[in-house]
Amino acid sequence: MSDNSVTVVDIEVSKRDAKAAAARVVEFLVDRGIVQKQLTKCILAQDKKGHAPGPNYAKASGKVYPQIVELAVNGLEVCIGREVFTAFENGLAVKCPKCKHETADPDDAFMDAAGQWHLGDDDVQYACPKCGKSQKLVLWDGPFPWGFGNVGFTFWNWPDLKPAFVREVAKVLGHDVRVVRAHL
Repeated sequence: MSDNSVTVVDIEVSKRDAKAAAARVVEFLVDRGIVQKQLTKCILAQDKKGHAPGPNYAKASGKVYPQIVELAVNGLEVCIGREVFTAFENGLAVKCPKCKHETADPDDAFMDAAGQWHLGDDDVQYACPKCGKSQKLVLWDGPFPWGFGNVGFTFWNWPDLKPAFVREVAKVLGHDVRVVRAHL
C-alpha cells in the first residue's frame, strides 16, 4: 500500500521561533479536536511519534473518512528544523509568482537553488524560464510545489485539506504557508 501526505509548511518562521510556532498550531488543532494531544505511533517515521486524528478531524478536510482510524499511518507529524518538503512521486510543478507561468520539472537551476536554501541561504532566488524574473525560492507555488521551511505539519493519509483550514493554520502561525501534496 502507498501513503499520501499533505504538509502545511511555514515559509517564513525562523529556526529560533519554529518550536514555539509548532506548539501554537498543535494547541490549536488539539483544542478543536482535529488531532489528539497524546503522541502515538501513527506516522511513517519509525523514530518519532505523531498526533492521531481527533474526533473532529473532518474539520480539516470537510470530508468524513471513517477508514482513517483503521490505518496504521494516519496522524499529524510535526517537523521542526530546516527542511525541504518534497512532493515525492507527485514530482515538481511550480508557478512563477510574477507571470504565473507553470513549469513542470524545473531545470537544474531550481535544484541548485533548493540545495542552497537547504544549506542556509534564505534569500536564494530562482528565475522564471519564461519571463526571466528572479523570485525568492520560497515564494514559488503551483500544482505540486515543494515547501522550504523550519516547521511543517504533515497529515498522513488524510483527505486533502480545505483552503479555509489552511488559512486558519497560516493565521495561527502569522506567516505565509505552502501546501505540499506528496505520494510515496
